[in-house]
Amino acid sequence: MWFDGSITAAINGAKVKSKVILILVTEDEESSELTSLWQDQGLQALCTQECVCLKLTASSDPGKQFSQIYPVILVPSTFLIGNDGKPIHVLPGVIEVQDLTEKIQDAITKNKPVPSSSPQVGNSDTGSSSSTTPQSPEGKQRKQEEYLEKMNQLRLKKLQEEQEKEKKAELERRKLGRNMASFADEQRNRQMLESIAERKRDKVLEKKAREDVLRKIKEDRANMKKKYDAQAATSAAEKPLPTQPSTRTKQVFNNICLQYRFMNGTSMVRTYELDATLGDAVTDLRQEAASKLPANFQLSIAFSKIVFTENDYGKTLSDLDLAPRCSLQVKPVKAAVSTFTGGSHSNVLQFGLDICLLVLALPVKFIRVVFGLLFGSNNTAATSNTETARLENSAMGDTSPSTSQPSNSPSVSAGLRRRYPEERGGKSNVHRLHDDKGSDDDNATWNGNSTQQM
Repeated sequence: MWFDGSITAAINGAKVKSKVILILVTEDEESSELTSLWQDQGLQALCTQECVCLKLTASSDPGKQFSQIYPVILVPSTFLIGNDGKPIHVLPGVIEVQDLTEKIQDAITKNKPVPSSSPQVGNSDTGSSSSTTPQSPEGKQRKQEEYLEKMNQLRLKKLQEEQEKEKKAELERRKLGRNMASFADEQRNRQMLESIAERKRDKVLEKKAREDVLRKIKEDRANMKKKYDAQAATSAAEKPLPTQPSTRTKQVFNNICLQYRFMNGTSMVRTYELDATLGDAVTDLRQEAASKLPANFQLSIAFSKIVFTENDYGKTLSDLDLAPRCSLQVKPVKAAVSTFTGGSHSNVLQFGLDICLLVLALPVKFIRVVFGLLFGSNNTAATSNTETARLENSAMGDTSPSTSQPSNSPSVSAGLRRRYPEERGGKSNVHRLHDDKGSDDDNATWNGNSTQQM
């Protein structure tokens, strides 16, 4: 049914046979509706007898050349073209078989030449001759306008269909978006409800487990209490009666024995009564071992840090935990440390005498200092300072020979120059050696780096 040649050959064949040219413009892939349409037997028979059928693809070169001459608005489209090259009918899309058949028959009818009648001459037989009369320019223009109007209608219809499709697609998209949002909300709510229900189940299970644990703990405690009560009852029944505790006899002693260890390695043992005090023991020690004792000493427990002072002399030996026997170490101490001197009245008198001497020495010191400042006697001021220091030390109980003895080297002191002058009140023991015979001229030869310029 379909012509295999080119478009030019199909047009020439149609003109020779006075047939309608049927051109079908399709896509690369035909639809099932279009295929079923052209498989109709009656349609194929009509097209084979009265038409030259040609199938073109819109994307092929012949299809593009055809669309330049005859605008193809919609694919697929069926063009019914007469022998004069003008389209008789343009059928866009896929139509019914009956409508397509009617359109083809109408095109065949319009494509046939119109017969023209000639006048009869005499009595001769009438004859008819058919000839094709060319269409007038007005008819051609009218047909072209109709074709353009129809093409505009098809174009508008196509645009309306596209707009309707776009509207439908937008409505479908919006509907789909709303459905997706509602589905997401429903899913979120469902998950939230599931999580709440799961938390409730967890709380119920946790509460049940806690109750089970508490119940087991209570049962265990009850069982342990019963077991303990049973064991206590059994042990109480089997336990013998307690015997009277034996009273420990306190050790009885009649006297206290003390061992004195001296610094020279010797020792002495003395025995005292139970009510003897530490002061009695010290007095007895001074009487029995006067040659071995230092001037001032202290008593301490051997191999211990306990040292007894004068405050402990009034306590008994038993109160000081020295009974029934103990070893005491005799240690010498400095004069500043208060020691036992044999009586309290002599200490009070000596202290009062020292205070009186200190008070009397203050005016004497002041007079000597003023006399030294006026007449430049440094030895008198030094002697006054030494005497005052001795009196102060004696008042404080320090009888050390190092502080009570005056300086035995007046010649050396005279040759010393104090770092700080006496009028500044300095009492430093740091002095400089100098020669009183040196003159100012000799001293001027010395520069700042201790070198003499001759």
